Amino acid sequence: MNYIQLAAFFILAIFLSASWSKVLFCKRTRFENTLTIYLVTVSRLSEREAHALLKSFAYYCYGIIASLILLYCFDIDVISMFTIDKKIVTMILLGTMAELSTIRLFTSLYAITHSNVDISNEIREVSWIEGISKLPHKFILFAPIGGAFVEEFFFRGSLLMIFIQKMSIPPYISLLVITALFTYEQLLFLKTSVQKIIIGSASIGISLMGGLLILYTGSLLPAMIAHASFVMFYFGEMSILD
Repeated sequence: MNYIQLAAFFILAIFLSASWSKVLFCKRTRFENTLTIYLVTVSRLSEREAHALLKSFAYYCYGIIASLILLYCFDIDVISMFTIDKKIVTMILLGTMAELSTIRLFTSLYAITHSNVDISNEIREVSWIEGISKLPHKFILFAPIGGAFVEEFFFRGSLLMIFIQKMSIPPYISLLVITALFTYEQLLFLKTSVQKIIIGSASIGISLMGGLLILYTGSLLPAMIAHASFVMFYFGEMSILD
């Protein structure tokens, strides 16, 4: 194992994860303002909706482009990450139920022990969820699905496969590293301790379950669909995306 190469890639992974979150928080540039005005002009969107749409698009593009560059540089076949068979369909159902039930259990226990906390309101005030609420109504339900798919592609697809296949790190150690990176990226969006506990624990559950699905099936699809289903059903139940 080349420890210098491993350390360099780990630092790169931290940098990419931290930079990705900054896409949603960076100060509006003149170019961004121009694009927003253009989008308002050619559509019926308000300025707020147009800007939120551009931010979402930029977030997706960052994750996809970074993933593709990493996969290309480390010579990993993208197509092989999306295999489909009967086992995968079964694991999609089991993985989705496992993510939902595990995180629901933790949230319920936290709600019982902290009855004075309005968890739904705390989660609504998370920056990326506030951003989704500003999108045109027809995009609101699709935005978190897109985010889930891109995050899985970046963390459990690109980074996890590179750690395992190219850095020769044992799969379960690699999964723990990726879980730490993913949770770190998600925590950068959060402000309060309640948000960090709820979203942080959810991020750990999503990453561990998603990673196990990938290691068992060899496909990224179960993790993507389980993550997207968690966002839709769990957040929908809490009326966060209404």
